Amino acid sequence: MKSKITLTKSEQKLQVLFIVSILSSFVVIAFGIYFQNHNLDNDHLLVPLLLLFWFIPCCIYTYSGLTNGNLVKLWTATVIYNTMIWLLIKITSNQQKAKCYTYKVIAVLIINFYLLLFFVVLQMFLSTQLKK
Repeated sequence: MKSKITLTKSEQKLQVLFIVSILSSFVVIAFGIYFQNHNLDNDHLLVPLLLLFWFIPCCIYTYSGLTNGNLVKLWTATVIYNTMIWLLIKITSNQQKAKCYTYKVIAVLIINFYLLLFFVVLQMFLSTQLKK
């Protein structure tokens, strides 16, 4: 089980921005579903807005992972977090280094996942816009 995590003031602000951005992306998805059901085409506004709302949490998560990692500890599933620490302890034989590397590995994985997602969504968006 994870120990109690105390966040600094700046990390608390980043956490609020993280949550607001995630919730905003759900709102954009809901608007997209609504517009699609009513045969309104607002993809030229909603897709870039959705990518922006997905980009903000990825940047916050990556920033936290590359600094002290408190938000990574807080927002990563316990199973994933503990498994990565266990694997890195086996590799490095040092628990403190393993925790530091875990934050950095998770941060790099998140930004790579976002970039992959960004290019896939962008390619799909551009292909549908060119067909019109």
